Amino acid sequence: MPQFKTSDITKLSRDAGVHLTNPSQAVKHATNTYRYLMMAGGGKKQIANLGEAVVEALPNREAVKQAIAENKPKRRKRRKQNA
Repeated sequence: MPQFKTSDITKLSRDAGVHLTNPSQAVKHATNTYRYLMMAGGGKKQIANLGEAVVEALPNREAVKQAIAENKPKRRKRRKQNA
């Protein structure tokens, strides 16, 4: 499934017997904080390059750290606002 909504993750976790306390918060963090996911339009998300690299590196923790270091997106510079 290339694109998905948070409700899809909730349904899959329920089917797998995994209890997610707050799926929408988890998706928000994975998108905005960690950048494992990215917006796909229409309220959908898709896995980002960083997320794919982390999944491929699992379960090796050292490989995960290396994948994050190599694929972490660069921060944008903020523009100064004119007073």
